[in-house]
Amino acid sequence: MIESLTISDFKCIHSANFQFKNLNVITGVNSSGKSSVIQSILFFSDAINDDSKLFERWAFESVHNRYFNAKAIEISLNGIKVTMDDEVVECPKKRIPFNKNREFFYLSENRSGPKTFENITKSTEIGDEAEYVMSSYFKHQNEPIEDKLITEEGVQTLSFNVDYWLKKILNDSYVNLHVEKISSEKLKVSYGFGELDNLEPTQLGAGVSYIAKVIIVCLQAKPGQTVMIENPEIHLHPAAQSEVGHFLAFIASKGIQVIVETHCEHLINRIQYEVFRKNFLSENVCLFYKPSYKEDFQKINIESTGHFANGFPSGFFDASLSHLLEIG
Repeated sequence: MIESLTISDFKCIHSANFQFKNLNVITGVNSSGKSSVIQSILFFSDAINDDSKLFERWAFESVHNRYFNAKAIEISLNGIKVTMDDEVVECPKKRIPFNKNREFFYLSENRSGPKTFENITKSTEIGDEAEYVMSSYFKHQNEPIEDKLITEEGVQTLSFNVDYWLKKILNDSYVNLHVEKISSEKLKVSYGFGELDNLEPTQLGAGVSYIAKVIIVCLQAKPGQTVMIENPEIHLHPAAQSEVGHFLAFIASKGIQVIVETHCEHLINRIQYEVFRKNFLSENVCLFYKPSYKEDFQKINIESTGHFANGFPSGFFDASLSHLLEIG
């Protein structure tokens, strides 16, 4: 679990310090540095694990702060510091275990969407673009998940609980996921939806495939691990986006750390509501808002009443308020 993160001169972030909780929401305007927070964690993992392609994947010219013409970047996670300049990366001799697909999972905003056929992999990786999530699901669909993550129906298998949350988020009691092996290298993915069965992912809205992978990864995580997701609400309508907030609060309440980057006010509103309903403790959630690339992140706490402790900065929730008031 990530308790603290300090960033210096990584991309457009000149200086930032985060004290993370169970549920962490990173939001703000476009190109302000939200994704850079998650990317700094990925960079730290690659550096700490001595990735042979580190300078290829994280070219200094691309990741140093150009606004300040920074000569070095520094990332400190849980007190362990990594520095990088245009020639060398320095890490502590005593390194911590911090590997993707073990200590943390990452779902990029560029994760793969609707596909009828998915690749099978023998590794435990979910893929840089979530291309192996369905492979992991196929292997473990009939296995029990963590006791804490089981829904009130009490069925333990991964497949049942994935279908449960698909139904809840999409507000459809007839949706379910099917994954079958058709060759040594390929899987076929299909969905039951309404009165129809064996529908290809491309025959449904793209949001179904995107949210299915979010659900699968979260339900396979264990307490103490971290799940980082960019834009979990992609291609979902407002009511479903709200239910994604409910789902993430549920996951975080069971001891799995969630770090999510989002623009979605429906998702954030639902997290407030879960705090208000006492389904999630206010002290275990925090929002970080970036007004622009020039300004620092603002930490925003949620009170036990569900309200923001000191209000929310203007220009986000109230973006269309003046238009609605004018309409009357």
